[in-house]
Amino acid sequence: MAGLKDYIEKNELPKKEDKKKTPAIVSSFKGQQQRQRISATVDPEKYALFTQINKVRGLTNNGALNLMIAEYILEHENLLEE
Repeated sequence: MAGLKDYIEKNELPKKEDKKKTPAIVSSFKGQQQRQRISATVDPEKYALFTQINKVRGLTNNGALNLMIAEYILEHENLLEE
């Protein structure tokens, strides 16, 4: 999982003023042949806010979800080592 930590550090979220300089994160693990799809039921109002926030940050919704998953893994991967 060390590669995941390096990836997140390399692709930190752009600050609002750098938005145009940093490309949006579209996919977390390029090069992997198999990908998993997920489905979620979300309150429409919260999804609209999520989308607006991501646009301001220069991210796609998929990129933001991939980033959240990657951060979650980094915070909790120690549970698997116990």
